[in-house]
Parts: sequence; structure tokens; C-alpha cells
Amino acid sequence: TAVIPGEGREAPVRVAGTSDVTIDVGERSVEARRWELTVDGATHLVWSDRSDGRILRVEIPDRGWRSDRRADE
Repeated sequence: TAVIPGEGREAPVRVAGTSDVTIDVGERSVEARRWELTVDGATHLVWSDRSDGRILRVEIPDRGWRSDRRADE
């Protein structure tokens, strides 16, 4: 279940798939797991660090929204 910010409601989350990938965080490459989630009918992509689980990137393609962890965090 996901909390929908600003709407005060919850929505079901479905894991559509996962894959292991390498992404760039700042100037370094990080081994990551890419999660494809469906939340309220919209695809959400989440990348987490495979070594410690930290969230590295979140993207909602339908909204043109993406957030990346800064290299120094």
C-alpha cells in the first residue's frame, strides 16, 4: 500500500518486475535493483542500492517526474 501525498488516501501497489542494473550516481557507478511498480494505475520506477537498500532514484514516467540521490548523500 502507498500513501498518496496531498490526497490523504492509500492506493494498492503491485510489483510488475525487478532487474539488476548499473546506474550512475554522480561520477560513480552503482550496482542497483530496478523495481517497476504500479501505483493507482501509474508506473513508478524505483532504483535501490543492491549493497545497502538505499533509494537511488525514483521516476514516474507518465508525469515526467524523476528524482535522483545526490552523489554526496
